[in-house]
Amino acid sequence: MAPPRRHTGRTALLVVAGVIAACCAGGAVLALLATAAFKDATSPVGAAPPGLNTAVRDGKFEFVVTSFSCGHPSIGRFITRKPQGQYCVAELTVRNFSQEAQTFADGYQKALSPDGTKFGADTGAGVIANENGDAVFNLINPGNQVTTKIVYDIPKDTQIARLELHDSAFSTGVTLAIA
Repeated sequence: MAPPRRHTGRTALLVVAGVIAACCAGGAVLALLATAAFKDATSPVGAAPPGLNTAVRDGKFEFVVTSFSCGHPSIGRFITRKPQGQYCVAELTVRNFSQEAQTFADGYQKALSPDGTKFGADTGAGVIANENGDAVFNLINPGNQVTTKIVYDIPKDTQIARLELHDSAFSTGVTLAIA
C-alpha cells in the first residue's frame, strides 16, 4: 500500500489566486459599468464643453444654465448677505427626465476657475437669492422641473470659466463653459 499523498498547499494557493483574479476582473467590469452609467452622453470625449442655454444631462437631470454673473457685492432684498469675496450667481432650470424621483442640491454643483480650482455653492446665500429654498435641497419628481439660482462666494480677483453640474454627490457630472 502506498503512503498517503501529502498536500503541500499548492492546491490551496492556486484556489486563492483564482478567487483573487476573479474578484479583480469582476471589480474592473463593475468600474467600467459604473463609469458608463454615470457618463454624460451629450459630451463626447475631447469635445469642447457646451455653453449657456444648452441642455446638458447628468444622471436623471437635464440642466440648462440661462445666465451666469459675478461681482455681486451682496445677495438679497429684504434679508441680505455679504460675501467673503464676491458672489457669482448661476440661474438655471433643472428637469428630471427619468422615471424616478431625484433630489437636487446646490451643494453638488461646482464652479471652476480657469486653472481648475473648484468652488462650492454658498447654500445660505442660495436660500436668500431664491427666497423659496429650491436651490438647497429639492426633490424633483419625473417630468417636473425647477428654476433656481446657485450662488458661489469666490475671491474678488478670481474668474469662473466652467460649471460642473451633478445629479447627485456620486455622479461624474457634466461640464458647462460659461466664459
